[in-house]
Amino acid sequence: MRDQARRWVEGLPRGLFADAVVAHALATRDFGVVFAAAKAAGMSFNAIAAATGMKAERVSLVARGAASVTALATVERIADGLRIPGAMVGLATRAWERDADAGNLRCRCECHCRRAA
Repeated sequence: MRDQARRWVEGLPRGLFADAVVAHALATRDFGVVFAAAKAAGMSFNAIAAATGMKAERVSLVARGAASVTALATVERIADGLRIPGAMVGLATRAWERDADAGNLRCRCECHCRRAA
């Protein structure tokens, strides 16, 4: 299980950022859709939990629509842990994005990070 969690340290699977449903879910902070899409793409709830500092049970509840994410600190942890660019969830540019722009870390989203200059 730890190996699977470690596998996803780089964030959400790349293709999810291009998915219109996921992009809309990110813009509206509907993490239930995001977590469910990540699960469908092969990312376990344990891996999401490990990356975001949430409990796997909470991730599962959010993915099923039985709970939601409303705290800004949690939104920030999700964005940072899953490498979701801040602009996609209504946050400021995240520190890891600035590092990616400086060439220190590869951003995988292929969105505004690649176009920023």
